[in-house]
Amino acid sequence: MRHAMMLGLCCCLPVLGALAADSASARTKAEIDQRLGELAKRQLELSFSLQDQTLKNDTLWLNPKYTSPEIAVLRKRCEALKSELATVQAQLRESVEALPEVRAELEKIGQQRDEYQKLARQMTELKQQREQAP
Repeated sequence: MRHAMMLGLCCCLPVLGALAADSASARTKAEIDQRLGELAKRQLELSFSLQDQTLKNDTLWLNPKYTSPEIAVLRKRCEALKSELATVQAQLRESVEALPEVRAELEKIGQQRDEYQKLARQMTELKQQREQAP
């Protein structure tokens, strides 16, 4: 019985496929455009849903609701590593900024910042003068 059903299904599939192909070829451009619109809408909905789910899954490891003794140890180690990374980055920045060529660049940046602030003050003053002008 099961074999007969499988045989019948295998025989019907090509016929159904041919019927689907015939109905697809008989579609008008308007019908195809409508179907494309429906598919694009569904694809966009799935895209947003997948984006939300991916974001949720990417942050699951941060959720304290999910824990075990091993996870607690790993979280503690992660926090220690973050702290160490911040310390090392600060040391690295300080060391690099102490180099003569970097100090010169930082001085240029400081001068440009000062000039920018001076221009901003001048513009503010001019705007105030414009408002008070007759």
